[in-house]
Amino acid sequence: MNSRKEARTDSYGKQEATMIAGIAIILMFIHHFFGFEEYRFYGNGFYEPVKIGGISIERMLAAFGKLCVAIFAFNSGVAIWKKRNNYISPKALLVRASKFLLNYWIVMFLFMAYAIIAKEPAPDMRSLYCNLLGLNTGPEYEYVNVAFAWYVFFYIVLLAISPLLITIFNQTNRKVDILMFMAFSFIPELISNPLWNTIASTLPAAIAGILTAKWNLFSLAGNILRNCHSLLLCISLAIVAITRQTLILFNLTWGGNDAVFALLTILLLAGLTSRQKVSWIKKFLVFLGSYSMNLWFLHSIFFTGSRPLQSILYWPQLSVAILAWGLMFLLPAAILCSNVQHHLWTILKVAAKQHNAHRQ
Repeated sequence: MNSRKEARTDSYGKQEATMIAGIAIILMFIHHFFGFEEYRFYGNGFYEPVKIGGISIERMLAAFGKLCVAIFAFNSGVAIWKKRNNYISPKALLVRASKFLLNYWIVMFLFMAYAIIAKEPAPDMRSLYCNLLGLNTGPEYEYVNVAFAWYVFFYIVLLAISPLLITIFNQTNRKVDILMFMAFSFIPELISNPLWNTIASTLPAAIAGILTAKWNLFSLAGNILRNCHSLLLCISLAIVAITRQTLILFNLTWGGNDAVFALLTILLLAGLTSRQKVSWIKKFLVFLGSYSMNLWFLHSIFFTGSRPLQSILYWPQLSVAILAWGLMFLLPAAILCSNVQHHLWTILKVAAKQHNAHRQ
């Protein structure tokens, strides 16, 4: 692939991907805050004044919010392809996995400290070891855990197979890529194990990100969307959301369903954000996106153990206020974690360099 084509992928650069991550984390909060009645203890509810067919607007948005995971996986796929030289080397992959796990473990350590201080049930040693990789986590477990950390294991698996994916897609043409995407999309149908089924179901979104970056679809779509009015893009985004939920309602989904809808959603959102003239909105989305992974992990605090903090989250009762309140509540912790993660990783890098220097 020549350098000219490669340069076009910069139309979806780091800032654009970070803004999309900021939107994705808002979707995730909506999904978890308003989409699961079983996650909430009695009395921790919210007003649902507007309903269509007996379903509130909040629950409709929460259902669409599930697409957030596919969006994050898609962004990971884009990064893998655009920086593929950094995802081929075993050493570079080990460093990347170590940094990701370290960041997660710092948040996990805070959760364990919280369990001790709040006198909440803590995981036994076996569960604790599993939790280190994001396994045995979820709101259904009675002990304190980073309830939405299952993506940790997925990302480690994605890193492990990224050299294979890069090698495969370096040698394929468009037709083969489509066939490969379809093949990856139907793999979940063959897997009955819940964990590996979840991993296989998320993988097509990462594959879609790889192929989107490979074939410069952002550049191609940008040429089309650039001439579209913002209202048309908003209507198109609404149609995408309605179509996705309709397919789910009639059970007409397939393994690559969310991968395709994540691609369409990101293309439309990228088109909207690129023409956004209100600078503070862009800055806010970039700000949120910069802390999105910590926010992902940290908002589990409302849905773990006996949930003593949950009543604080739902105190405003109005959905928009709950969402804003949740962000305000968690952002200081996300920023603190980010600073600790950065400083600790810097210390470890310096120590590793000194160790290597002494060996030589």
